[in-house]
Amino acid sequence: QRALLAHYEVINGQQCQLFDGIQELMSCLSAKNIPWGIVTNKAARFARPLIQKLDLSHCQSLISGDSLTKGKPDPAPLCLAASQLNCIASEVFYLGDAKRDMESAKAAGMTSVLALWGYLDVDHALREWPVDIPLHSPLSLIDYLN
Repeated sequence: QRALLAHYEVINGQQCQLFDGIQELMSCLSAKNIPWGIVTNKAARFARPLIQKLDLSHCQSLISGDSLTKGKPDPAPLCLAASQLNCIASEVFYLGDAKRDMESAKAAGMTSVLALWGYLDVDHALREWPVDIPLHSPLSLIDYLN
């Protein structure tokens, strides 16, 4: 496992890119003065360099998998992010692409927003996950922000 993590650290972010629409969504959030952050189960030693490579280091909160003793689906990481953003959990839209994201958002009292782009089995996710808002593209979230 050490060899795998050492290799991952070297290649971390080399093949990564943002999904279409994410940069425009970030610009819209900034223009509307809406704070945003990132909550990941990825360890900080991998998350921070990846966030920099993706040019997302201007996020106002970055909670990594080792920021707390519990990770998603526990609500604690999302609650910490909301606190850092000076937001009330019930006013937060948590965008995720996994079941644990939706469960964590619900447990934290946030609106669970499911990213339907990417690798998901959409039918399975929509039937069995606690999803408040399913989105087919990042820019669709803008409609909910007005």
